[in-house]
Amino acid sequence: MKLAMGGTDLRPLLAAGVNVALGTDGPGSNNDMDMKEVVRMATLLQKFHNSDAEALAGDLPLRMATANGARAMGFSDSGSIEVGKSADIALFNMDSPHWYPKHNLIANLVHCAKNGDIRHLLIAGQPVMKDGKILTLDEERITYEADWRARAMVQKNMQIVREYKA
Repeated sequence: MKLAMGGTDLRPLLAAGVNVALGTDGPGSNNDMDMKEVVRMATLLQKFHNSDAEALAGDLPLRMATANGARAMGFSDSGSIEVGKSADIALFNMDSPHWYPKHNLIANLVHCAKNGDIRHLLIAGQPVMKDGKILTLDEERITYEADWRARAMVQKNMQIVREYKA
């Protein structure tokens, strides 16, 4: 939507058995890599595009982001919770007001859940987030470095532009 590239009706692809998967393509065209938002927006766009509130109904959007995505990337050992598969699990805090009413867990996960609701995260069975705190990375250092490097890159590019104009 940011680049105004349009959309397509996914229903014929799904009906033909195409493995339609959801993902992000990076900050260059999206400004974030928020898979929860991708699931929600894909669902809303299909409903809007088709004037059909049942487009991408049920757990299909979640499967497109998990099992279908894993299949598309060749990760046969992930994408669903099954014996023998990698235990990649996100546990959400569902007590925030935006989770109410809790009439349908799948609808809540698709339309209400936010990344900030994730309290615990396991990747390959190993905890990487506990109580909302990332255990494996220094978030403060990473954000500082990213900001510093982005500013340095912009300054360098601005200098090149100034020299070119001179």
